[in-house]
Amino acid sequence: EFIIGMLGNVFIGLVNCSEWVRNREISLADFILTCLAISRISQLLVSSFESFMMGLSPPFYPTHKLA
Repeated sequence: EFIIGMLGNVFIGLVNCSEWVRNREISLADFILTCLAISRISQLLVSSFESFMMGLSPPFYPTHKLA
């Protein structure tokens, strides 16, 4: 699921960026899609890094009870 999401967002970003370079202008819809793709890529990277760190080194993630 992570890999498919990452590949889809990278594909969207690359297609929109290549069109932007080729035409020297970008439409508002393409700009929004590119920003959303970059946002999703960064979210997936942060989420996978946190789950990776949580699995390898649990002492870095405190487990305090609030009440």
